[in-house]
Amino acid sequence: MTPQTFHDPGGPVQAMQYTAETADAVLAWIPADRQRILVDGTEERCLYVLNPDRIYERVWFGDWVIRDAFGWFAMRPATFQRKYERTEVQA
Repeated sequence: MTPQTFHDPGGPVQAMQYTAETADAVLAWIPADRQRILVDGTEERCLYVLNPDRIYERVWFGDWVIRDAFGWFAMRPATFQRKYERTEVQA
């Protein structure tokens, strides 16, 4: 699994959806200095990304992790689908 390219009026972004099946690939894609794995009160391992505001933001299963010109952030699936369109690869 590799990041896919999407676009909105602001330009292209790379994104991967964070699921149980893609978790390892997403973690490998995000630079180590931009992510944290923490354990919450239920002993669940939780992913956080360092967003452009320099705040660690929780990434839930199903969220999209996005990399744009400003940095990394997470977005809920419904919002992602409304905002971004997949960029077709030219052959």
